[in-house]
Amino acid sequence: MSLPIPDLDNKNFSQIIEEVKACLPTLAPEWTDYNLSDPGITFLELLAWLTDIEIYRLNRITEKHILKFLKLLNSLPEPVKPATTWVTFSLPEDYTNFIHIPQGTKLIATDKDISLYFETTEDIYVHPVKIKKIVLSNERGITEYNENSIPQYFYAFGEEAKKGSCFYIGFDRPLKDKFSLAFILYEDDLPLRGEHGKESPKIIPSAQIEWSYWDGNKWENLELIKDKTLHLFQNGSVIFKEINNMQAKEEFFFIRCKLKKDGYEIVPRIKKILINTTKAIQIKRIMNEELGKSNGFPNQTFSLKEFPVVPSDYFKIELKIKYLKDETETTEVWEEVDTLSACTHKDKVFKIDRKKGLIIFGDGINGKIPPTNSTIFCSYAVSKGREGNIPEQCRWRILDDIKDKNKLFIKNYFPASEGSDPETIEEAFLRFKKDLLIPYQAVTANDYEFLALNTPGLRVARAKAIGSSTLNQVKVIVVPFSLSPRPYPSEGFLKTVCYHLDKHRLITTEVEVLPPEYAIISVLAKIKTKDEADPEQVIKRAKASLNRFFHPLYGWKDGKGWPFGKAVYISDVYAVLEGVEGVDCVFDVEIKVEGAYLSYQDGNVVLKENALTTPGNHSFSVLTTFEICRR
Repeated sequence: MSLPIPDLDNKNFSQIIEEVKACLPTLAPEWTDYNLSDPGITFLELLAWLTDIEIYRLNRITEKHILKFLKLLNSLPEPVKPATTWVTFSLPEDYTNFIHIPQGTKLIATDKDISLYFETTEDIYVHPVKIKKIVLSNERGITEYNENSIPQYFYAFGEEAKKGSCFYIGFDRPLKDKFSLAFILYEDDLPLRGEHGKESPKIIPSAQIEWSYWDGNKWENLELIKDKTLHLFQNGSVIFKEINNMQAKEEFFFIRCKLKKDGYEIVPRIKKILINTTKAIQIKRIMNEELGKSNGFPNQTFSLKEFPVVPSDYFKIELKIKYLKDETETTEVWEEVDTLSACTHKDKVFKIDRKKGLIIFGDGINGKIPPTNSTIFCSYAVSKGREGNIPEQCRWRILDDIKDKNKLFIKNYFPASEGSDPETIEEAFLRFKKDLLIPYQAVTANDYEFLALNTPGLRVARAKAIGSSTLNQVKVIVVPFSLSPRPYPSEGFLKTVCYHLDKHRLITTEVEVLPPEYAIISVLAKIKTKDEADPEQVIKRAKASLNRFFHPLYGWKDGKGWPFGKAVYISDVYAVLEGVEGVDCVFDVEIKVEGAYLSYQDGNVVLKENALTTPGNHSFSVLTTFEICRR
């Protein structure tokens, strides 16, 4: 829905003058001469005339003008965005061959009374095999799961993900030709990954994994075609090359994934492994639709039968014009442009209104006019946007002609997501206003911290920018989100943040991205418990309170993590312990520290400016009930 055009021109020149004159007794009591000969009245008439003209012009701003202004601001309404989902193919057990499903295969998903078109996004080879067993081998030993006992998620390389840890996937049959595995990670308890405007993530993974298969004597290297998981850093598929001579090992046919180099900030927890699985996108292609014939007039507009049209990132529009030239049929391919105003009379171009499904040609000055009586054909793709976010377990069928397609079973174990309708002008305005508050140029320390925290694709929990008073240098300390009590960024993590900041820094500023240093804080104290309290439970609660207080991500009084470089005062420790349930009073608190600190001062600990606290081993002694608390 477009913006309504208000009737702003509801006052004429005389009404404006009379309204201003009515205000004069209040605003300027000494002004009494309102005749036309008065110079002040002359100025008021001039200003009223300018106001009248401005109202007249504002009343003639159309939707076309608003879109031009939004384009100048690089904030045009977003087109429709197709939904995507994972689709899994399977074959009956008695099938002995594989089926190749090429990229772009057309599917139909039915949910209740709604049927939607989808297309596969990559080639896939469907094998009649099933995953029967998962075996984990890490620092805690060996754990085995069969197909019916896999938990909600499991740690791929153990909770510490040390180098050399492995997991094995056992199949009921050997794999010979190309195959793919989709890995869905458990991320329900994690914050969202960083986003910054429309920038695409460029992740530099630190951890490295290698794949192999059992050939009967040894583990043979298994080559990859593509790894979209970035070494199990994110959800995605892994596409493998052909396997030669895969042999059974203890009944099943295994492939192995081994952690060649550690470096995970968040240890991968696998929620589901799916074979014969690929992404499908909710688009429908319309090929060579006849739009009509050209009448040779300027500014011709033709309507598409279906809309909204998806952006060229998903499918590039192809427009052909056929006409007779010297009694020979000629076909020309015309190009899509964003605007016709920059084109000449010779340019064979058109522009499209994707939301309304309109093809617009030039006027012979800006953009060539299609020849008279020429026939116009268009190939394009449409999407249902938000309606394409179908639930899991829909009914599916293949439209394309594929060998033995009736033997294929299709499931989507997860709902489709990311589908959205075309933006309205009002929504584009709101997005632009929000975008004005987002820093894109790093100038101040707050800018650097914001940009680091919003590095696309990463989960950066905290950032601190430290400038130099003499040099044009900025050091940015970053802390990754992690389930570890001492989060530490890997080399790839630091490089990814640095790459993002480098695009937004001032050209004369040197930026260095560094990990934090940690001061390990241990507290020794004497505690007198209340008479009705259990001393063991009180000590547990006291340790938990201190661990939470000194946590680098959730610590300090506001629960947002210990401030960078803030000194640890003994008075704060007293306050934390005395607030523990069951504590009557606290005596003789002593702070022990290891790591990144500068000095002790009167029992307090002064930290380095890039340092955070992390809890150590606390020790408490419980005083007898005969001790008296000093108030």
